[in-house]
Amino acid sequence: MVNDFRPFGAAMAKLSTSTKTIERDDGSKVGLSASCTGVPSAKLLDSFSDKSDPRCGPAMPRYSLERLGSGRFEAMAQALLEPRRRGAGELIQFSPTADGGREATWEQPTSHPEFVRLSDVSEGTPHKWVFQVKYHDLGVRGWRGAADALISGLKDELIKLTQKHKVPCHRYVLITNVVLSGVRHVGTRDKISDLKQKYKKRIPSIEVWDATDVSRMLDNNEAVRTAYLDDLAPGDFLKAVLKRLDVSRDRKRSALAAYLRHTVEYLAGARAQEAGDEGELPLAKVYVDLSLRLDRTQGEASSPEMLELWNEVAHVRKAGVPSEDRISLSDTPASSALLFDNFPTSMILAGPGYGKSTVTQFLTLYHAARLVDPAVASELEKRLRIPTEMNSADIGSTVKVRVPFKVELRRFAKWHSGLSPEKQPGHLAEYIASQLINSNVSGSLTAEDIFEIAHDNPTLIVLDGLDEVPGKDDRERVMKAIDAFILRCQAEEGDIQLILSSRPQGYANEFEKYIPIKWSVRDLESALFGEYTQSWLRQRVRDASERQDAVTRLERGMKSPAVARLATTLLQATVMMTIVKRKSEVPHERYKLYHKYVDVIFEREREKWPLVSEYEDELRRLHELAGYELHKAVEAGQYKIIEASVFRGMVLRIWEQFRGAQPTSTPLTKTVDEIIGAAANRLVFLSGKGEEQSDIDFVIQSFREYFAAQYLANHADADQSRVLDMLVGRGFFWSNVLQFYIGLAKPAEQITWMHSASQASTGPASDVNKTVSLVQYRRSLMQCLPEFSKV
Repeated sequence: MVNDFRPFGAAMAKLSTSTKTIERDDGSKVGLSASCTGVPSAKLLDSFSDKSDPRCGPAMPRYSLERLGSGRFEAMAQALLEPRRRGAGELIQFSPTADGGREATWEQPTSHPEFVRLSDVSEGTPHKWVFQVKYHDLGVRGWRGAADALISGLKDELIKLTQKHKVPCHRYVLITNVVLSGVRHVGTRDKISDLKQKYKKRIPSIEVWDATDVSRMLDNNEAVRTAYLDDLAPGDFLKAVLKRLDVSRDRKRSALAAYLRHTVEYLAGARAQEAGDEGELPLAKVYVDLSLRLDRTQGEASSPEMLELWNEVAHVRKAGVPSEDRISLSDTPASSALLFDNFPTSMILAGPGYGKSTVTQFLTLYHAARLVDPAVASELEKRLRIPTEMNSADIGSTVKVRVPFKVELRRFAKWHSGLSPEKQPGHLAEYIASQLINSNVSGSLTAEDIFEIAHDNPTLIVLDGLDEVPGKDDRERVMKAIDAFILRCQAEEGDIQLILSSRPQGYANEFEKYIPIKWSVRDLESALFGEYTQSWLRQRVRDASERQDAVTRLERGMKSPAVARLATTLLQATVMMTIVKRKSEVPHERYKLYHKYVDVIFEREREKWPLVSEYEDELRRLHELAGYELHKAVEAGQYKIIEASVFRGMVLRIWEQFRGAQPTSTPLTKTVDEIIGAAANRLVFLSGKGEEQSDIDFVIQSFREYFAAQYLANHADADQSRVLDMLVGRGFFWSNVLQFYIGLAKPAEQITWMHSASQASTGPASDVNKTVSLVQYRRSLMQCLPEFSKV
C-alpha cells in the first residue's frame, strides 16, 4: 500500500510500508527508521508543519476538538498556520465572513527551504496555496455521518473554487476535526483520492488534514495548545497530562493518577487464575475482540445514534459493497460497538463464561493505560479488529480519552449492605472514592471529588454483573444508588459513557430507563477460537514440540461435532486448553468437560502440594459444600462471601464426615488452620477475599455453580426427583446449577424426567398454578437438552 504524504518538505511524497522508504516527488528515496515503519497512515510535515509521528515517540491522548465549536476551531487552525508561513511568502488570513470559500491563502516562494516543485507546475513558479477549514458536529452526526458530510462539503468547495470564484490554486488543503477512514470502496480516503484525480488538472495537489493531523500539530505547538487547552482537554487531570505537569503537587490529581496506574497493573493480566489456570496471562497477548449481536427488539429509534447506524448499514448494503466490507450489526466487534461508536449507554448481555467481564476489563484497562501508560495502550490496540471504516493509526484520534471506573456490582452490593444505618444511603460515588481509589492508593477522595472528576473529564462508568445481585432487596438498594449517581452526573452535565453487563437470565429490565444499546455476546466463532487458543498456547507452552502435541489433541477433539459445540465461550476454550496441555483428550459433553477440567486442576495441585495430595477427597467435598451454601446465600442476599468463622465450621463439618475421631499425623487444629490458610491465598478453586483475605469465595461463578450441583447430586439424603423440582422452581439463579445437575444424572434418571414432562397432563383449565408449573418444568428441561446423554 502506498500512502500520499502532505506535499511539504523535501522528504515528503510517498511511503511504501513494504519497502520501508519514502519516495520524494523528484523520484529519490529516503529510508525510514525501524520505529516509524509499518504505520499505515501518513507521517505529517515533520519539519515544515511542526507535526511529528506519535508512533515514534510518547503517545498523547486525543484532544477534544469537537468541544471547540466551528468558530474557535477555525481560529485555532489559522493560528496553527501562522508560525512557519508568516514572513515566508505572503500569508493572508480571511475573516469568518463570506470570503469566496477561503480561510487563508499563501504563496510559497521557490526559495522556501521546504519548497518542492509539483510536476504539473512550471519551474520557477511560486506555489499558490488555499487553506479551507471545515468543522462538523460529531455529537449530532456521529463520526460516520460527519465523514459523509465532509466529502459532500469538499466537493462543493472545489466546485466554488474552480468554477464560481476561479481562484488560482496549486495546492489545496482542507483542515477538519473529522477522522478520515480507510474502508475500501466507501471510505473517506478513497473518496478523497477520487476527487483528487477528478480535479488534478485544475488543482495539482489536494490534501485533507484530519483530527489526527491537527492533534499532532498541537503536540508540537505549545503556544496554540495552551491557548485553547480549556476546550481541548476539559478536565483538570487531562490538562495536567497534556501540559506534562507534575500531578503529585495536587493531592487529588495524585490520587487519581495513582489509581489509574493501579488499574493498569491490576487489570493488565487476563484473569486466567479465575478459571483455575496457572498464574495470569498478559491481556495484551491473549485478548480477542469478541463479536456482539445487536438486540433488534429494542426499536431502531431508541437513540439518534442507533437510527443513524441503521441507516448507514442500509446505505452501505445498497451501494453494492462487497460482502467482506459490509457493516453487520449481527456480527460486530466489541471494540466497534463499545469504543469507536461511543454510544452514551451500552449493555452487554451474555451467559456464563462468554467473556462479558473480560470485555469490560479490557475497556477499563485501555482507557486507564492511554492516560498513564501509552505503551500498554499501544499493545492493547493490536488485539482489536479495527472497523473497515478506519486505519489502525486512527484509533487514538477516534476513541475519546476517558477516566475509567469499573464497579463489580456484587462487591458494591456487599459493601452497601455492610454500611451502618447512619452511613446510609451509601452512594455509588462514595464507593468509587473509598473502595476503588482510597483503599488501593492511600487516597482521601470523597464522593464530591468523584462528581467533580465526572463533571470535568470524559468518564467511563462500568457496572458489571447485575445478575450477581439476585436478592430482591439488595438489587433494589443497588439500583436506587445507581439511579442517584446517574441523576447527579446528568445534573453536572458530565460527559459519561455507561457500560452495563448482566447474564440474560438475571436481568429484569432494570437498566431500561437509561435507554441502553443492548448487545449480546455471540458464540466464539472458529476464527476467534483459533486466535485465542494459539495465543494461549504460545504463552503457556514454550516448547514447540509440546505445543504442537497440544494442538494435535485439540484438533482431534474438534473433529467431533459435540466438542465443536462446546468451543463457544472463552471459559470453555480455556478449559479445553488446560486439558490438552496436560496431555488429555477433550470430553464431548459440557458437564464432562468441566468435570475433566476439575480433575486436571486437582491433579496439578496434588502433584505440587502435599496438603491436596493427602486430603483431596475432603477438599473436593469442601468445595461442594461451599458452592451450595454460598450460592444459596447469594440468592437470599444474606452475604456474598463465606466469612472466616463460617468457613472454619465448614472445614470441621467435612472433617467430621470423612475422618471422625480417626487420629492424624498432625493435631486437628493445625490441619484445619493449614486448610483455612491455604484457602485465604488460593486453594484449587477457592480464594481469600477482603482486606485480610480471611473470607472465602469461588474465583469464578461457573465453578461455584458446578460444585453446588455436585453437592446436590452426592448428598446422601437427597431425593433426586425432588432436587430437580426444587431447581426448576427456584428460577433463573439456579439455571446453570440445573444444567450441571442434569449432566451428572444417570441416563435412566434423565429418561424418567423426560417421560414425566411429555406424559403429564396440563389438567383442567382452572388449575392455573399446575399449568404454569408444568410449562416451567418443560421449558427448563428444553434448555438443558444438550446435557442429556445420548442413549
